[in-house]
Amino acid sequence: MDHQPQTPLTTTIRAVRGRAERIRQQELARQSSQLRGLNPHQQATVEELTRWLVERLLHHPISRCTQLAAGPDGHRYVDLLHALYGPEPEPGASDHEPSRSAFPPTHRMPT
Repeated sequence: MDHQPQTPLTTTIRAVRGRAERIRQQELARQSSQLRGLNPHQQATVEELTRWLVERLLHHPISRCTQLAAGPDGHRYVDLLHALYGPEPEPGASDHEPSRSAFPPTHRMPT
């Protein structure tokens, strides 16, 4: 198994994808009463469709951030991706505080 080194970018991308997947699963669970009548093939189609939508929505921002992160001041793009799409702040955290995640941003953007 190929293990990619943990970098701020890979950690942030993992957090973004994880959050999107949790939201997808929560929304499917929220709609479960309306999906209950589906046969197994239809359920699999809904699963596949929602996974595909999440991947499609995340593909461009993540790809672009990866490209920009390789350039000068690349850490700013990683920090921005983390701030916009990363894990939700912990309960009680101010909207103006950076989120406390497994990998907090290493550089602060000027305010």
